[in-house]
Amino acid sequence: TMSPPILMIMMQKGIIPHYDRGCIQNKYREDTHQNITFRAELLQCHQRKLAAKKEPAQPSPSCQEWWEKLKFLIGYSHSALVLKTPQSLEDTFLLHAALQNPESPPGLVELLLRLFPQSRFLAEPATDALPIHLACQWWHGHGTWNHERSTEASQVMKGIVSGDASLARKKYRRRYPLHIAILANQSWRFIQTILALNTKLLCSPDPWTRLYPFQLAAMKKSSMPIA
Repeated sequence: TMSPPILMIMMQKGIIPHYDRGCIQNKYREDTHQNITFRAELLQCHQRKLAAKKEPAQPSPSCQEWWEKLKFLIGYSHSALVLKTPQSLEDTFLLHAALQNPESPPGLVELLLRLFPQSRFLAEPATDALPIHLACQWWHGHGTWNHERSTEASQVMKGIVSGDASLARKKYRRRYPLHIAILANQSWRFIQTILALNTKLLCSPDPWTRLYPFQLAAMKKSSMPIA
């Protein structure tokens, strides 16, 4: 039998090809006479549900199978594996799980943000961390998104904060998201997204090291430009 760490790594790597499959594989729509990918079909069903139709649109069986397997992979690939299983992971916390996997494609995170927008404000029960904290600590958007428009992690980060300045001042273990992102060696574009919400954070020292953000960046010997 495989050890949990090896299994988790396999699941992390497995998310990329399975997610990509949903961006390629499609079905023919009789009403529009066009092909539609599983990802687009899932979003269309979600939009119809929000429109409060009498009968919410249901995805096709093949699309539903792709979605259920994707949720399974997300649930088994994040760092809280010992605390959560795919069966007990609520849909509203799929975003949290995906952000704890550095291999999660940016398109996948964007999909979860569109399906569950309120997840941005929910603290994960296992860690008490918000998605912004998890993104700053773990997620680098390394996974590919080969079959759709190019999306960078910094662009998806804008969707996580979505112009809500209060999220930039939400602390996790006494640290602001800015401190967490710098210590995790996030890119300058990624960090700019946080600073755009509150530039005063540059004057806030890290509570554990007593260093200011620019000092933390220098300590990490980051290759990103500081100014």
